[in-house]
Amino acid sequence: MKRIIRYIAAAALLAGAVSCVEDFEPGSKDFGRSRLVIDGMVTSDGSGNRVRLSMSAPYGTVKEGFEPVTGASVTVSSADGTVVFKEKDEAGLYLAPEDFCGRVGQTYHLRVETDTPGIAGVYEAEDVMPESGVRADAFDYYRMGDSMWVFAIWGQDMPGIISNYAAVLSIRDGVPDEFGNWVFISGLQIFDGNYLNGGEYLFYSSNPDPSRGELRPALEKGDRVVLYFYSISDIFYKYKMAMLDESVAHLPLFTAQPANLPANISGGAVGLFGCAYVTKMSLVVNDPARTRLQMLKDHGMVP
Repeated sequence: MKRIIRYIAAAALLAGAVSCVEDFEPGSKDFGRSRLVIDGMVTSDGSGNRVRLSMSAPYGTVKEGFEPVTGASVTVSSADGTVVFKEKDEAGLYLAPEDFCGRVGQTYHLRVETDTPGIAGVYEAEDVMPESGVRADAFDYYRMGDSMWVFAIWGQDMPGIISNYAAVLSIRDGVPDEFGNWVFISGLQIFDGNYLNGGEYLFYSSNPDPSRGELRPALEKGDRVVLYFYSISDIFYKYKMAMLDESVAHLPLFTAQPANLPANISGGAVGLFGCAYVTKMSLVVNDPARTRLQMLKDHGMVP
C-alpha cells in the first residue's frame, strides 16, 4: 500500500512540474550585435599571406554570403619590421607584398584598425612561425567510382618535432582551399618519427558541392594538382578543428554544448591569425581513370 502511495505521489509531482513549464527566453548583452571576423595567415613561402575581414551576422539571423570590411589598416610586424597588407581586387581581402615570406621562429603580430560603424576599434593577435614537422616524399592518386579521386601521401613525421598539420589540395592552380577539403592531423607524440607510407588522406569529388551550389569539375588528363602540407601552431589546429566540429550536424544527446571557437584575437573580434610552414608538392594527371592497384604497382607496393 505504501508503495502505491509513493507512485501516486511521484506521478502527482511530475504532473505538477509539467503543468508549470514556462517559456525560456535566452538573454545576451550582445544578442543583436555584429562582430568583426578576422581570417588571417602568414606562410613560410608567401603563398597564403592574407587577411580577410568581414562582419558576422547577429544571432538568430541568416546572412547570404559575407559582408566585407573595407578601408581598414592592416599590418603585420616582427623583428624584421612591419609589413602593410593592402586591399586590392577583392573587397575585404588584404594581401601582403609578393616578396614577403614568414621565417621559422619569428613571432608575427597582427594589428587591424577600422572605423566601420559598430566595430570601430583596434584588434590585435600574434602567432609564431613553426618549423616544418613533416617531410613529404611523394603523393599520388587513383580514381574511386565515377566521380571520386583519392590522393595518397608518402613521407615522414620528423623525429623530435611535435607539430600539427593541415593538408589541402589545389586543383588547376586554384586557391588551395577552393576545391579540396582540409585534412587536419594532430601532432601527438605517437606520430613522432613515423612514416606516411601511402596513407590515403585526401579526397576530391566532382559531385555537386551543396555549400557552393556549383559542380566541381572532374579531373582530366593534363590537370595539375598541388598538395599543400601546412605545419601549424596549436591554436591554429584547435581553432580549425572546432570550426569544423561546429559546422556539421550532430545528434544532440551525444555532443557537447555549443561554445565559442578558441581564438587569439583581442578587442572582441572573432576568428584567427595563424602562421604556417608550407611543404608543397605537385603532380600532373596522366590517366584520370587510373586504379588503386595500378598506383600501388607503380610504387612497388604490390607485384
